[in-house]
Amino acid sequence: MTLIKNPASLSHQSRGKKRFFKIVLILILMASAYFGGIMTGYKHLFPLKELFFLENQLVSNGSPLSGTFLMRYAAQSKPRNTLFEAFSPPSEVVMIGDSLTADGPWNEIFPQVRIANRGIGGDRTIDILQRMDPIFAVHPQKAFLMVGLNDLAFGVGVDQVFANYVQIVQQLQKKGITVYIESTIECSRATCGAQVDLVRRLNSKLKQYAQEQHIAYIDINQSLSSKEAGLLPKYTYDGSHLLGRAYVIWAKAIETAILSKGEGR
Repeated sequence: MTLIKNPASLSHQSRGKKRFFKIVLILILMASAYFGGIMTGYKHLFPLKELFFLENQLVSNGSPLSGTFLMRYAAQSKPRNTLFEAFSPPSEVVMIGDSLTADGPWNEIFPQVRIANRGIGGDRTIDILQRMDPIFAVHPQKAFLMVGLNDLAFGVGVDQVFANYVQIVQQLQKKGITVYIESTIECSRATCGAQVDLVRRLNSKLKQYAQEQHIAYIDINQSLSSKEAGLLPKYTYDGSHLLGRAYVIWAKAIETAILSKGEGR
């Protein structure tokens, strides 16, 4: 005798299978998006550059989102910045910038000076503008500023980077802090191509601004780079980040300014 299954039971089983496959599909898509996002950020794949460019346009000086809670939260919630907010010992000098600054063991390079390292990997000028409070909190007498490479790498125009840079300088000066503008360190032409030329355009504008405003400008690239190659291979392990011998040169370039007791040049 052949058993006839209940149609309602068959319909229920069919719906159950469909739900199961939907859940599996959603999990696969979520996993793909997650790992795709990781690879996009790690390998700088499409559309990371486009997303960063859009973000910079939205939060640049004068835009509706600039200085909003959303942008401040994005910059201030970075793990390294939460350390800055938790620990703000009085310091004579503050180093401000991206990973190149963050990687420098400044307290070991200049053990006789109290230095606060306020560099964060991946930071751009707009990120620094959103996290000025932990910089001010150490009450520094001097600030050494080196940033801009990440902005240019993600498509921000030289003029916009310069405008943001000037804002940082002006905010520091309003607090009575003596500012030292360090040339934005070039990358290797073999790694970043025409971006080297953008860095040089930015540095040209920074140097002129420093001269007009009577601010000290320290050229670090003159010893780290060549006209043809940009950042020289012997000073970098990936075309942009620095080896120890590069920090030796950087330290020599700023040593007099770091150790001097007077202000300005």
